[in-house]
Amino acid sequence: MVCLNNDWLDNPRLDLADRHEIEVLCAALNCEPVDVFLAVGMVADAVRDIRRYIGKVLEKRLSERASTTLSDIPPMWRS
Repeated sequence: MVCLNNDWLDNPRLDLADRHEIEVLCAALNCEPVDVFLAVGMVADAVRDIRRYIGKVLEKRLSERASTTLSDIPPMWRS
């Protein structure tokens, strides 16, 4: 993961006031900013914990998403 700021190694915490850090984290984790804010609300602002939480949530979302086939879509007319 890219360095979020100069003191990344000394302070591995996310600065929620720095939009650039949030955008970099979202790009690295392939998520939306709202996912980051929700993760901070659940596990605090340590980037390691945010990455772990978002990874679990995104994995859960992908496993819950059912594939839709054309035969699953109901017809628009009455049978």
